[in-house]
Amino acid sequence: MKKDKNQLQLKGTSGHGGSRVGSGRPKNSKFISHVERPHIKRNMAIHVNLHLKETLTSINLRTKDFFKLFRQAVKTARRRGLRIVHYSLMHNHLHLIIEAASNEELSKGMQSFALSLSKLVNHRVNRRIKKLWQDRYWMRLLPSPREIKIALQYVLKNPQKKFKNPTVMDLYSSVLAMSINIIEKLFPDLKFKPPPDLVDRFKPLKKEILNRPTSYLLKQALT
Repeated sequence: MKKDKNQLQLKGTSGHGGSRVGSGRPKNSKFISHVERPHIKRNMAIHVNLHLKETLTSINLRTKDFFKLFRQAVKTARRRGLRIVHYSLMHNHLHLIIEAASNEELSKGMQSFALSLSKLVNHRVNRRIKKLWQDRYWMRLLPSPREIKIALQYVLKNPQKKFKNPTVMDLYSSVLAMSINIIEKLFPDLKFKPPPDLVDRFKPLKKEILNRPTSYLLKQALT
């Protein structure tokens, strides 16, 4: 049978459950500890990082196939209150700039998003993955203009590290949703010459999965 080039492929997944020697989380685990979340007191910007399980080394999130699933999951989670302002897809993790007015709002939105995406991926690979994401997502509040600027630069410039010729034409991030003026202000070292048809194609996607910033500091950074 000929393999689909876009198919999400897995390797190293176990076929049976049960306890075994050495199972469980190691003492030097890279997983995020279960400490109390930072308290969200008002509507504000938050940087969220969601990682695949470490055993799922064959899944690449920077593919057209996965991006379609990502879009569907975001649309579902928006109905539960998730407000993604910007994003970037890396090989094994997602960066999201989100707005939320409370920990409950963020938690409900992220739970809906992670669960929806897990179900879509499992359906795509015939339910061969028991668990897609690591135990907890990482989050950082962005309470100042400086922290917001650094987070936006990090999230949207992160994929550029692997590009030979840095550019803002990254199809797996939301950088093209920005105006030229904002891009030049945030990324003065990057080239910005996307063809007009590419920008036009991104406009419907922008409306479909992105939310306009509403918090004062984030609006200042992006308008």
